[in-house]
Amino acid sequence: MRMNYWFWLLLILPLLFVFSAKPESHSWWRMSRLLLAVIVPCGIIILVATFQYKAGINANEAFFEQFPHCRDTYCTNQPIGTRTGRFFGVLTLSWLPALSMTGLYEIIWRIFYFRRMRILKYTFTDNFLSTTIIFLGLLVGYVNYAMRYFWLHGFLIP
Repeated sequence: MRMNYWFWLLLILPLLFVFSAKPESHSWWRMSRLLLAVIVPCGIIILVATFQYKAGINANEAFFEQFPHCRDTYCTNQPIGTRTGRFFGVLTLSWLPALSMTGLYEIIWRIFYFRRMRILKYTFTDNFLSTTIIFLGLLVGYVNYAMRYFWLHGFLIP
């Protein structure tokens, strides 16, 4: 089985954005790196979903050319790409994995630069965006893990 390169790009880009600033950097760069670490992976997820959606549309057209009688009735062997609900779900929920990864990387960044931050005497107002992303990222990651756990063990009916 071949690993998709988009997956590695989604893991590495937020890490590069988060660690691109040091505690001594300007506050505008410390805040904008976190926004970039959420927005860029979200855009990549939407881009990949768009490619998959267009491939599904092409599969849909090829399917209906081969079986023209299926336009009026539902066929059981209809290709997956013809169902468009997943694409709109990706558009609305693409920020969740990006936010959870950025929150995790920001925790690692804070642990890595803990001594420098203590020497510079950071306050809560200096780290408001960072703390918000960490909190929301952990919350989203925990809810995502819990939902997958309950779904895999049969507690939730899909």
